[in-house]
Amino acid sequence: TSTSDDWTYTYRQDGTRRTQTTGGATTTYTYNPAKQLQTATTGAATLTYGWDTAGRMTNNGTATLAYNPRGLLETVTPTSSGGIS
Repeated sequence: TSTSDDWTYTYRQDGTRRTQTTGGATTTYTYNPAKQLQTATTGAATLTYGWDTAGRMTNNGTATLAYNPRGLLETVTPTSSGGIS
């Protein structure tokens, strides 16, 4: 656990962040087997993240990301719901 100002973090043994707490709100993080962020949940709101087989983020919880054939980020399209479920 480490604390900086009003932010508190906890980590798993593998180094991935387990929680972040600020202003009384705690966000809990989950990861896939490749240690890529899968979800971030604060209260009843959950952001879901997606990844392609090349390890590039395809969804950041609030937008869909698309890449050109060279693998460079080409477009970022906001999701209609803001990504929160």
